[in-house]
Amino acid sequence: MLKRTLTYNDLLFIAIGNIIGGGVFSLMGHGIKWGSGTTWLLLLFTGFSMYIMSKAYTDIGNKINDNESEYNIAKEFGGKAFATTYSITSILTSITVATVISIAFADHAKALIPLDSKLIAVLILLIIAIINMLGIRSSTTIINGMTLIEMTSLIVLMLALPFVANKNLL
Repeated sequence: MLKRTLTYNDLLFIAIGNIIGGGVFSLMGHGIKWGSGTTWLLLLFTGFSMYIMSKAYTDIGNKINDNESEYNIAKEFGGKAFATTYSITSILTSITVATVISIAFADHAKALIPLDSKLIAVLILLIIAIINMLGIRSSTTIINGMTLIEMTSLIVLMLALPFVANKNLL
């Protein structure tokens, strides 16, 4: 049996960090371009709803005594075949999401780093893999720090957008 090393707050920060980093920041440009000055409201609503969702997810995880929580919840819901299918789908989805997010961030980073965006995406995936190989406690500490940076950036953006929404900053 694996020893539990992540706390409730660790799980909450991982969920919030994934949502903010992967969803909000990777699609920020499209929201600003097509949001007609209401992007700050969308960010506020998205942040609140994602907090509720991540809190519910971590609460469910805390109520299960096994380390295989997600699998066991799926098994209780739909049986072993469903749980296995769910787990495989979850793994494939995670790989796909990590790839898509890396490509999205690579497109943004290309403005600062004079490399091909595909190479930047591969480098991002390699950095993530190296961080994960450091161990769960070390990688979670890094993720928590990055999530605090993301949350602070998001708050600053939400506060600043009403003042710059109708200005051409280019």
